[in-house]
Amino acid sequence: KPVDNKPATKPADNKDNIGIITLPAGYTREMVEESSGGKDGLDDTKGKITSLAKKVSEEGMRINNYSNNDARIVDLTNITSEQTKELTDFTLNTINHIRKQMGLNPFVYSNRVQKIADDIAKNYVRDNRDATGNHDVIAITDAMRKDHGLDSITKTVGNDVENMGGWYIYTVDTNHETMGSIKEHIYYNIEQMIFGGYYNGAAREMYHARSLTNPVTTRLGAMYGFSISKIPNSNVATSHFITFSGFDGYDEFLPDFHD
Repeated sequence: KPVDNKPATKPADNKDNIGIITLPAGYTREMVEESSGGKDGLDDTKGKITSLAKKVSEEGMRINNYSNNDARIVDLTNITSEQTKELTDFTLNTINHIRKQMGLNPFVYSNRVQKIADDIAKNYVRDNRDATGNHDVIAITDAMRKDHGLDSITKTVGNDVENMGGWYIYTVDTNHETMGSIKEHIYYNIEQMIFGGYYNGAAREMYHARSLTNPVTTRLGAMYGFSISKIPNSNVATSHFITFSGFDGYDEFLPDFHD
């Protein structure tokens, strides 16, 4: 039986720093699971988009829109800690609003996970990688091993913690963008992940939705961090949604994994 989420830190509560995504009728955790491996995620017969997931996803993409005219300029190659925190809160509030509609406990901000998220972003730039390719598992693993508590159990190279999004930048100056524009892009990243069954775009899977709507079933809850990586003068920005929760086993191995 799931236990109450009792985080060390409270979720962000700035009601203005949020992108509202309304779930259409029929959007449930069970619907997501039917298109992403079933209840335990391991059922290979349930890895394709169901007709319900397709219908609900297309409706979700149709009814949800977001715009933001915040004209503050952000250097995507050198985002400040204050800007990172604002964007992390924005994504956390947006995701938690979705989770609340589904009756799920919230993800919670963690300074420790945020440090891992920041290191993952730096490692993507180090490796000259972005959202146009697959997850940079070396970047992710190196960031986790840098945490003294995770080093001893991060035995293999892989990805248990990242959902990755991104966007193209079409302006002449590809290193700078307004805060409003960045939030619009991140909102769309989350929207694409949640409504992965829509067919008027590239997304055709619900595994990202499965991760973002993962029930909190562990004592520590699901701890969250977010970062953006940007290779200087490239035209791609990459968003990294990092979550540690019961599915990855870290609560079992590290009962003291908190800030």
